[in-house]
Amino acid sequence: MSDLPMQTYPTDDYLNRGSAITAALVIAVVGAIFYNILPLTIGTLQEYRQLSGAHSGLVGSLFYVGFNLTAASAFFWIRRIDWRLACGIAIVITASSLLVNGVFSRYWVLLTSIVIAGGGFGVLYAISTTLIGDTENMSRWYGIKIALEAGAGALLFLVLPSTVISLWGFEGLIIVLTAMVIAAVPVLPFLPRGGVKQASVEPSTKATVNTTNRAAVVLGLVALMVFFTGETAAWAFVERIGNSAGMDGVLVGQILSLALLFTLSGSFLAAALGARLGYWVPMLLVTGIFLLGLTGLFFAAHTVIYAASACLVMFSVGYGVPVMLASIASLDLDGRFVVLTVPAVGLGAMLAPGLAGLISDWAGTLPVLLFCASCALVALMLQFFCLRQSKNSESHLTSVPLPM
Repeated sequence: MSDLPMQTYPTDDYLNRGSAITAALVIAVVGAIFYNILPLTIGTLQEYRQLSGAHSGLVGSLFYVGFNLTAASAFFWIRRIDWRLACGIAIVITASSLLVNGVFSRYWVLLTSIVIAGGGFGVLYAISTTLIGDTENMSRWYGIKIALEAGAGALLFLVLPSTVISLWGFEGLIIVLTAMVIAAVPVLPFLPRGGVKQASVEPSTKATVNTTNRAAVVLGLVALMVFFTGETAAWAFVERIGNSAGMDGVLVGQILSLALLFTLSGSFLAAALGARLGYWVPMLLVTGIFLLGLTGLFFAAHTVIYAASACLVMFSVGYGVPVMLASIASLDLDGRFVVLTVPAVGLGAMLAPGLAGLISDWAGTLPVLLFCASCALVALMLQFFCLRQSKNSESHLTSVPLPM
C-alpha cells in the first residue's frame, strides 16, 4: 500500500489552530462515549430487554469487534481519505445504527447494529487520534483528550441512571447517545480534510529512520496494549475487592466516582507537563504509582486505604495513557502508525476482563493483582526498549530525555 498516492494538504498551521484542535477533541469524546459507558449500557440492556448475562455481554464484545476492526484497518486508509467527509459519513452510520438498537427489539438486529455502530465510533476515534498526533504539542492535547473523554463518561454515569434511564429505560439511553453523536456535526467544518505529517518528513530523513523508528513504534504499541490490559483488569475488579472487604455498596460507588476524578487529574497533569520530562521518567512514575495502588488494594481492609489505592490506580491510567500515545506519535514520522494506538487500547480493554475473570475464578484476588502488576512491568520493559531503539535513529526525539 505504500506506493499508493498520498493526499496532500496545505500546511500544518491549520492543524494547530484552536478551532481544528477543538473539533478533534469533540470528535474524540463522541468516538469514545459508547466505550466509556459500556458497563452502564450493558446493565441497562440486560435489565430492560430481559437478556441473560451472556447475551448482554456478547453485545459488548461485538461492539469491540466493530470498533477494533475499523480502527485497525485505518492504517491503510487514514492518510488517503477526506477526514471531514469520513467523519460525516461515520456520524450518519453510527446514529442510524444506534436508533435501530432503540427501535427494534430482535436480538440478531441488536447484534448486527452494534457491530456497525462500533465501526462508526472507531472511525471517529481513529481520525481524532491521528489528527492530534499531527499537532505540535501532542503531549498536551492527548492529555486533554483523555481527560475530556473520562469526564464525559463520568458525567453520564452520574446523571443518566436517575434521570433518562429511570424514565425511559434502554430506549432513552440510546436516544441520548444518538443525540450526542449528532451534536458533533457542527464541528465538522472546522476539521482539516487530512493531515500533513506525511508530507512534512524529508524523503532522505524518512529513508534513514523509517526502519528503526517503525520497530520502536511496534514496541510502543505492544507496550500500550499490555499496559492498558493490566490497568483495565485492575479497574474491572476494584469494585469486587471493596465488596469482598465488606464495604457498603453505595460507599464503594462513591469511592469509584472519586477515582474517576483522579483519572482526570492524571490526564490534566500530562497535558500541563507535555514532553518536559520526556517519556521515560513519566513511565517510571506511572508504574510505581500503579504498583503502589495494587499493593494498597491487597491490604484494603480499611476504607481510607481502599479509596486511596483505587485513586492511585486510576491516576496512573489518566497519566500513563497520554504519555504512551505521545511517545508513539512522536516516533511515527510518517504518521501512519499512530492510528494503531486505537485498536491497541481496544484490544487491551477487550482482553482484560475475561483474563482477570478466569484468573479470579481459578485462584482468587491476589493472582489478579499479580497479573496486573506483571502487565505494568512488562509494559515498562517494552517502553524502555522502544525508547532505546529510537535513540539509534535520527528522529526529532533525540532531544527528548530517554533511558540511558
